[in-house]
Amino acid sequence: DKSIYVNPYVLPLGITYSRDSALYHGEFSRNPFNNVNDIYSYLLGRKVSIFKKMNHEIVNKIGYVDILFNQNKSDNIYGYIDTKRNINSKLYLNDKFLTGYSKWLAPRVIYLGDERENRLRLLLDNATIKDVSTIEIYSLDLDLFNSVISELRSKNIIKKSHIDDGNVKFYTDLIKENYSLLITIPHSSGWEFKINGESVIPNIIYNSFISFDLVAGKEYVIEMNYSIPKLYLGVFLSLIGLLFLVYFLIRGNYVKKTNC
Repeated sequence: DKSIYVNPYVLPLGITYSRDSALYHGEFSRNPFNNVNDIYSYLLGRKVSIFKKMNHEIVNKIGYVDILFNQNKSDNIYGYIDTKRNINSKLYLNDKFLTGYSKWLAPRVIYLGDERENRLRLLLDNATIKDVSTIEIYSLDLDLFNSVISELRSKNIIKKSHIDDGNVKFYTDLIKENYSLLITIPHSSGWEFKINGESVIPNIIYNSFISFDLVAGKEYVIEMNYSIPKLYLGVFLSLIGLLFLVYFLIRGNYVKKTNC
């Protein structure tokens, strides 16, 4: 049997936002929770805080940093620790190993909601307080998040769309004056874009979102086609390597025969 998870918090495919907002200019901070709050605020046109900061206590001990905080049993808690360098550390929550931290391929934002005790202890080992720039503990307000997503879905401006393997095509004529179109498909270097049949280069917001500056009052057909970056170069180099392999195999057999 197979099951499919339907994400109840998915954003609409396309939504507009004001070019006067900081989102248009790509302004963001090192605090990921503030960035998420800001993105939803800019898209809604008013201030919202789906992530709310929690108080915590820092205890500096030799060889590790203790972070203590309280929670309600219904909280969905996330943490973020900004270190001044890669310290190749490990994170523990109430003495249970969570993840490697502050090293290559390690996550930055960590979910801390599995422990349902009132008092939580987050421990960063192999570290001192001097290694840490900031420690942020936030709770996610799911009721507010659900309300925000519902409102944003009602603002979806895509009239018709077709999504296939590596190809996306959609239509809109609902662009407002001094507003840009934000596409919620994540940006990748393999995407190519056309608007009304002409190739275009989009704006990339927060290194993640695809955005287009469109003139109000017109109809648009937007096409996105994905291909694996450097695919043909990789195939060409593989063929060259294969030819060299065949050459050396033939040459080796020839040398053996001449020496017999």
